[in-house]
Order: sequence, then C-alpha cells, then structure tokens
Amino acid sequence: MKKIIFGILMGAFVLVLGACGATQDVKSAATYLPQIVKYAAKLTLFSNEVPLIAQQAVLDPNARIEFEEKLKEMKSEIQTVNALTPPSQLQELHTQLVTANQLLEKGIDQYLTAIKDGKLNQEFVDKFSITQPIDQITNVINDMQNQ
Repeated sequence: MKKIIFGILMGAFVLVLGACGATQDVKSAATYLPQIVKYAAKLTLFSNEVPLIAQQAVLDPNARIEFEEKLKEMKSEIQTVNALTPPSQLQELHTQLVTANQLLEKGIDQYLTAIKDGKLNQEFVDKFSITQPIDQITNVINDMQNQ
C-alpha cells in the first residue's frame, strides 16, 4: 500500500514539476515578448532618425552630441535585450537576434570611435551604414511575434 501511495505521490510530483516548467515558460513569454516589441519600436525610431542626425552631426557640434547620446542609448538597449532570457520556444530566434544585435552594436561602436577621435565626416557617414543590420533584427522580431 505504501508503494502505491508513494507511486501516486511521485507521479503527482512529476506532473506538478512539469506544469511548473510550462508555467514558467508562459511567464517568461509574457515578460519577454512585450520587451521585444518595445525594443522593436525603439529600433524603428532609431532607424528613422539616425541617418538625418548623422548627416547633421558631421557639420554641427550640438547635433554630434545628440547623435552620440542616441548611439549610447541604443547600445544600452541592445545589451539589455541580449541579456534577456527567452522562453524555450524562442531560444533559437533569440540567438539570431543577439547575433544581429552584435552587428548593430559593432556599427555603433565604429561611429562612437569616429566621434571620439574627431573622424566623423561625410566620407565616414557615406561609407558606414549603421542601419543595415536593423532589417535583419526586424525580421527576427517579426518571426518571434508569429510564433
């Protein structure tokens, strides 16, 4: 009789643990996806603003300061998103997102270095498109939302 009760309790325990894992994944998705959607909105705004601000930053020291701040803010956003823990069903897409984010972060670092070294000029802006990885990031985020 003790073995039967023990078996039933162990079975219930396994079911509860399994349900907790599923519940945890649902909770993770409920917090992860809104953060990703918010990031996508910031990324779209960044993508729309940056080309014009970069052009202005070449000529105007005040615009250069604003541009540098925008770059630092986006870099911080990227690092925050990369550190998120995705639900298991989005792990592969999150890995793709991190890879694409790293390309954007590398571009941001190039611009920050050019600003710091006084080498931000029209030739630099024309040569290095900072917004190129954003399409890839947006595609990954769209895939996440469709899962």
